[in-house]
Amino acid sequence: MQPNLIRPPVAADGDFFMVLVGIGTPSQGTYLHLDIGSSLIWTQCANCRKCFPQKFPKYDSKKSRSYTKVPANHFLCRPPGLHRSSGNECVYNLSYTDGSWARGIASLDTFNFLNRDKTPESIPNVMFGCTTESRFMAFGPDREISGILGMGKSNDSLISQIKIQVGGRFSYCLFFNAWTRTNATSFLRFGTDIPGSQNFQRTRLVPHPAHPESYALNLRDISIGDHRMNFPANTFAVTGNDSRGGFILDTGTLVSYIDRNPYSQIRRVFVERFNRLRLQQSRHNKFDLCYTMPRNVRAQDVFTPMTYHFEGGSNLWVASENVFLVNRIKNFFCLGLKPQDGMTVLGALQQQNTRFIYDVHGGVLSFARENCAANDNI
Repeated sequence: MQPNLIRPPVAADGDFFMVLVGIGTPSQGTYLHLDIGSSLIWTQCANCRKCFPQKFPKYDSKKSRSYTKVPANHFLCRPPGLHRSSGNECVYNLSYTDGSWARGIASLDTFNFLNRDKTPESIPNVMFGCTTESRFMAFGPDREISGILGMGKSNDSLISQIKIQVGGRFSYCLFFNAWTRTNATSFLRFGTDIPGSQNFQRTRLVPHPAHPESYALNLRDISIGDHRMNFPANTFAVTGNDSRGGFILDTGTLVSYIDRNPYSQIRRVFVERFNRLRLQQSRHNKFDLCYTMPRNVRAQDVFTPMTYHFEGGSNLWVASENVFLVNRIKNFFCLGLKPQDGMTVLGALQQQNTRFIYDVHGGVLSFARENCAANDNI
C-alpha cells in the first residue's frame, strides 16, 4: 500500500466532477463524485432499492473477497455520520441541502486507484458506505457516477483514512470549459506526489463551527475586475449563536453562493456594467442574473474576472470564463453566482484552472493558476 503513488483520474460529467475508483477483490470499477464538502465515501450497491439509475453495474459486495461490514463497536461508527442500528449494525442516513438523501451499511473493502504508471495501487480496509436506498439523487447526464468520494475533514473521509501515509495532503486541478462544453482529464494527487511551485499563494484553513467537515477560509474582500468592493472587515465572518456566515470551498456544487447582503452589491456592479453596454436582460429559472448575448460587442468587453481576497494577503483570481455560464445555442449568458442566506461558498466553476493543495495537518491551503487541461501525469 503506497497512497503517495495513487493518482486517480478526475473528469467532468455535466456539472459534476468524478473520480475513477475500483472497489473490492477483484476490483469493480465505478466513478464517484469528488466532494470536499462531505466526508463519508459511499456507492450504490447491488441490493439498492429505489436508487437512481447508473450506467455501470452497481458494486456487489458478494463478489468481493475482501468485503466486510463495519462492526457496530468500530471507532468510526459514531454520530453524526454513522450510528448503531437497532439490529446492531453500523449504518448511515445522509441528508443533503437539496433534499436528497442516502441510507446504507457502513462497510470495509479494498479500494483500487491508478498510479502515475496507470497500474493499480490497492488500499485495504477503506471504510465506505454501501448504499441500499436513496432519493432525489441526480449525478450528471451520462449517469456514470454511483456515489460520493468524500474528502472532508471528518474521520471517515478518504484523506482522513490515509492521512498518516500522505501527511494529510491532497491536491486537485479541475477543468471543464462550460462555454465550449469541452472536457479534459486531470488527477487527484496525494502526499509527496503533489507538484511544487514557488508561485503558490497561501492562506489559513480555519474551522467553521456549523460545518466542521468543510474547508473554511477567512475571506476579507472581493473585486469585480479592477473594482474593489471594499466590504467591511466582518462581512464574511462567522457570527451569532447559530454560526451563520463564513466562507468555504466546495467541489460538490458548480456555481458559487454569496451571502445576500454582499451579493446585492456585487450584482449591482454587474448590472451597471451591462447597462452601460446596453445589454438586454433575460430570465432563466436556475440563475438570478442573465442577459442575451450581444452580437456587436467583444467578449472581453462584456465579461470580467473576479478576485477573492483572503487573510494574509493572498488573492484568488478567477478568470472571466469561470465567472459566467454561456449558452451559445440559445444565445444567452448568466452570472455564475447565486445569493443565499449566511454562508459564502466557492463552487467548482470558480475553482477551475487553479491548482489547490490542502495541507490538512498544517492547516494551510495553497493555490496557484495552472492549465488544468494539460496532462499533469509527470
